[in-house]
Amino acid sequence: MSKLLILLLLSTLLSFSKIPDSLDKTRLYILSGVSTASFVTSQIIQYDIYWKNSSNFSIMDKKTEYNDALLADKAGHFLAGYAISKISSKLFEWTGANKEQSLWIGTGISLFHQTYVEINDGFSSGEVFLGFSIGDMIANIGGASIPILQYYYPSLNNIDFKISYIKSTNFDKIGYDYLINDYESTYHWISIDILKILNQEKNNSLFNLALGHSVKNIDRLGSGYHEFYIGLDLNWKYLNKYEIISSNYYMQLIIETLSKYKVPLPTIRVAPSYQFYYFR
Repeated sequence: MSKLLILLLLSTLLSFSKIPDSLDKTRLYILSGVSTASFVTSQIIQYDIYWKNSSNFSIMDKKTEYNDALLADKAGHFLAGYAISKISSKLFEWTGANKEQSLWIGTGISLFHQTYVEINDGFSSGEVFLGFSIGDMIANIGGASIPILQYYYPSLNNIDFKISYIKSTNFDKIGYDYLINDYESTYHWISIDILKILNQEKNNSLFNLALGHSVKNIDRLGSGYHEFYIGLDLNWKYLNKYEIISSNYYMQLIIETLSKYKVPLPTIRVAPSYQFYYFR
């Protein structure tokens, strides 16, 4: 009996290791269920952090939008929309949906999630920075739409958008529970494959040029300043030069996921003052 169970398990795993040529309803149901569970879990966390106190629907004014985090939160919304769209799209390819269909599904999921969050912020009170944000929605739409543009204009795939986290000096003082909620611990990056753009080569470069941004000394009431960086970024797409990687869906999913985080590498802060970092 035990041998039979092992054989059944192995055959099941083997059947799911191949990507079907057409839509597989079983896989679609599985992925839809997992996606729904993930969505519900994330909303429970959001509720615990932000949405416990309800109010009448309100829209943030422009001054409050800027004072919140000097617009660094807009970069965060853009990156979230982009990451959800890209990774969701890749996951739906597992169901047998073609790349174009998966991209539109991923974009739809991203827009639904980000819009749902923003509407709930509009009905929340207790924090000056809560409310429906027009700027956030513009960033959400922009981030979620970029993968579609990259599909129809392949040269745009030489540009990627990433995030990284380095615990700030104010993290423990203010008492944040998560790094993602501390904009001073958050760094937003544009990663550019300069060599591929200039040389028009087939393979990606191992290292990209990274342009970064963060904010410091903010109080969410208008204080603080911007920091800008230039440095190196590890380009996971470089591994696609190996057929064993480029032809394997699961390796592509891993690369897609890893490509949303900037690996710390030598970086220079260029403003408001110069500072070299071996790893940032």
